[in-house]
Amino acid sequence: MWLDWGPLPPLRRGLLTSPLREWQARRALSAGWEARYGDGAGGLPDARHGLFVSLTSYRPRFEFLALTLRSLLLQDVRPEAVLLWIGHDDIDAVSSEVWELEPFGLHIIACDDHGSHTKYVHALREFPHADIAICDDDTWYPPDWLGRLVAAKRPGEVPCHRVHRIALDDVGVPLGYRSWTHDIEGPGASPRHFPTGVGGVLLQADRFHPQVLDMNEARRLCPTADDIWLYFMGRLAGTRFSHTGWTDPLVTWGGSQATALWKRNVAERGNDRCLAAMLHRFGPRVVLDGAAELVRAA
Repeated sequence: MWLDWGPLPPLRRGLLTSPLREWQARRALSAGWEARYGDGAGGLPDARHGLFVSLTSYRPRFEFLALTLRSLLLQDVRPEAVLLWIGHDDIDAVSSEVWELEPFGLHIIACDDHGSHTKYVHALREFPHADIAICDDDTWYPPDWLGRLVAAKRPGEVPCHRVHRIALDDVGVPLGYRSWTHDIEGPGASPRHFPTGVGGVLLQADRFHPQVLDMNEARRLCPTADDIWLYFMGRLAGTRFSHTGWTDPLVTWGGSQATALWKRNVAERGNDRCLAAMLHRFGPRVVLDGAAELVRAA
């Protein structure tokens, strides 16, 4: 047996957003939008070529989607595009409020739906030489969010705004997700740093093992936990995940957590099931050694 389930982890930073903090975020969005895109707005900052923001959403979350997208279109560092990948079955349900954001840098793309993996896999395939910041669809991202991710980019590392530290037993095998140190503070990189997409992660295709694009294997081993799949694919390429040092509270939109994936992954231990599957497939040495030759035969 690979895992010790461990105690309950602390609540995710920002999960219980206060009404006051959400009101402040909505007010900042409104004022920022008017300043950048209103009738009296000045010129836009130059778009950064080869830099994209990529996310996905699905029908139950569409009510809150425009809020998140506006925050991404208001970044101080302006990406070449914000890529919104929507499964073919849901594309007709995207609201006019979201479609109306396309002139401001949003690209809405109908695609094959790979669950939470959709946020990154199509972007990595389409833009293999780009920097791709992934994020979630239920969160407000302040204007310096993207710039601080980009500024933290280092060779051989993948910068992240929210990181857990993997706990190991006496022989170096990862303990269950609930035993890890959650939401660590302070910058730095480590083989044991585990990225979480909600805070934002800056991907580059060459930081990952080529198998990262194998959605049959990803959906078989990690059907609900794209973070775990990306972590292992990074470690197989020898990549370390670095914390940018950003610890600002996350703001999630009220009502958006009714269908949140964390309920399945944390409360129902979906993360531990996916972690156990990955450890069985690749072995625990991948966490510290990160060597591609350790990949076992399927």
